[in-house]
Amino acid sequence: MEKGKTRTLVQDVAKLIKANKISKADIKLLDKNLYDEAVALAGVMTEEEVVTNIEIKPIVKPKPVPPPPPPPPKPIPQPEPKKEPESKPVQKVISVPVKPVPPPPPPPPVVLEEKIVADINNLDIKIGLLNKKKEEILSEKNGLLSSLDKVRAEEKKLETDESDLSKKVESAVGLSARKTLEEKRWTIEDERQKVEKKRFEIKKSIDVVDLQVTQNQKERIHLEEEKSLLERKQEIEKAKKQGEKAKTDKQAEEKVYAGLELKKRSFETDWIKAKEGIKHIQKETENLGKQTQEIKEKIKTLEQREGNAINETDRHEAETNRWELDKQLREVEKKAWSLEEEGEKKTNEVSDLEKIFAQLQEDEMKSKKKIFEYQTLIDKAGV
Repeated sequence: MEKGKTRTLVQDVAKLIKANKISKADIKLLDKNLYDEAVALAGVMTEEEVVTNIEIKPIVKPKPVPPPPPPPPKPIPQPEPKKEPESKPVQKVISVPVKPVPPPPPPPPVVLEEKIVADINNLDIKIGLLNKKKEEILSEKNGLLSSLDKVRAEEKKLETDESDLSKKVESAVGLSARKTLEEKRWTIEDERQKVEKKRFEIKKSIDVVDLQVTQNQKERIHLEEEKSLLERKQEIEKAKKQGEKAKTDKQAEEKVYAGLELKKRSFETDWIKAKEGIKHIQKETENLGKQTQEIKEKIKTLEQREGNAINETDRHEAETNRWELDKQLREVEKKAWSLEEEGEKKTNEVSDLEKIFAQLQEDEMKSKKKIFEYQTLIDKAGV
């Protein structure tokens, strides 16, 4: 090409812009610098320089190049088949039973009553420390009060001295005398102010100590109230514990009482039988006594016949009859003796039964009292 006739991209775009043959969509695809140069050039171009036969091809955005396909997966080598091991004789496994490990014992339960006692002891320690602190505070206050008394005495003396000097100033004659007295009064006034400041500081310290005493008292009252509640709780817990024990003791004592009642009824039955036996013996003894009396009267009659017998035959007959009656009398007397022995045994038996019965009644009353006391503890504990 000739010099000056070289076509550039800027010139071509400028001609297209000048000829209105480029769309806004195409403009957006152009480089900004290129577009700006082309617009500037189109503004100074003449109509003759515009080439109208330029073929306008749409500016196509380059398509993205697809990434290369991934390489095919490498073939996985198949594992070689394992060789079966030579068969060996199977050994029989004998399972030995294993004892299960017992779980660890549970921790001992916290006894509420022991915890309350520990809390009360801790409160006692705190109250003791507060009491000791109170003594220290009161000792400090006493020291401050003692210092305050000394300061007040010193203040009183300075007030008196200053008052005396003021009176002397009023009655002084001459400037020199008044000046000397006033300067002395100033010195006393300065000392007085120092003492007053000291008194004020001591009084403030006493107020602080008083607040400490009040706070100490409040803390002690709070701890003592807490201790009182714990002691009440301890009493309740103790009563509850006693009540639970009383329930068990009551059940056991009720069995004792039932056994005593059973024994008492058994001995009472034996006592009634023995008493009935004594009555029967007494009745039999009375009957034998009557028989004895009758036989003795008959013997007496026969003895009279013996004495009045006319001949030996009558006498012998009376004697024979007397012998028979005497034989009967002996049998009756033997029965009477046997009954008397049996009656003594029955009487002794009744006496022994009454002693046993009396002891059972006493044991029964004691058992009944215990049951009542156990029930009282149960009711008190509300268990």
